[in-house]
Amino acid sequence: MPGRSQHKENTVIGSGECYIALMDADGNYGNERYLGDSPGASMNVETEEIEVDSSDGVVAETLVRHVTSRKYTFNLTLGDISHENIQLFTGGDVEEQAAITAPVTDEDYKVELDRWIQVGQSSSNPAGVSKMTSVTVNKGTQADPDTEGLVTPTAANLVLEEAPESTATERVYTGRIFIPPGSNLSGKWISVDYTPASPVAKRVKVGVAKAIEGSFRYRESVDPPGTAKPRDYYARLCSIRGDGINDLKSREGPQRLSLVAAVMKPAGGYPLLSIDGEAQS
Repeated sequence: MPGRSQHKENTVIGSGECYIALMDADGNYGNERYLGDSPGASMNVETEEIEVDSSDGVVAETLVRHVTSRKYTFNLTLGDISHENIQLFTGGDVEEQAAITAPVTDEDYKVELDRWIQVGQSSSNPAGVSKMTSVTVNKGTQADPDTEGLVTPTAANLVLEEAPESTATERVYTGRIFIPPGSNLSGKWISVDYTPASPVAKRVKVGVAKAIEGSFRYRESVDPPGTAKPRDYYARLCSIRGDGINDLKSREGPQRLSLVAAVMKPAGGYPLLSIDGEAQS
């Protein structure tokens, strides 16, 4: 019909990529980082307004509607559980943990039955060592109590958990020691000597959660080309935070990280939001 079009080229089945560029304490932006596979991304507009109704007459009539605020937020669901995405979710810092290889002697533990001992925990390595070799366990210490000498690990007494790469000729352990319920070490002190074999690794360290700010970009994917005009969204300044639950264990699906990028007023003359598409023909 003349004068009317279905504008099929404006019908978009959403599918695209999400990017964030973090801003440092001096207000400088880094390069944009692709957030990985993102099963969901949405934009929310929240508008507040004052409404004034008439006071006279049987039925009040609206005289004035005045918008007092309008807020924009992007809600993201990430399937890429990278250290950098966990950092955004928790408000922590990504840091590189140096390899831990210096031999350790006389690390003492008081034994409880049917419990696990994690070796090598400290303020600089809170989770403990992840790999160790040359492990020797002795009875006694913390000021000596009842030193009795070498403990031979057995399934009934004390179990050193082996790492997947352990072999018959080169034993590698995970840093975990299990004390079985029937062990004769109950209530005793043991002393562990070992050589850590923890490699260089990334970790996320969360202290006091910090504010994370930066830009957000959504790039629409169109397949096949020419079926729709893509709309790319860009917000120069956002407060980025985690929101919701990461199901560490679930039978319903993989882990997901939920992020909120709340749009703020940027400096330098940038608009709050830029939503671009192909030039109209």
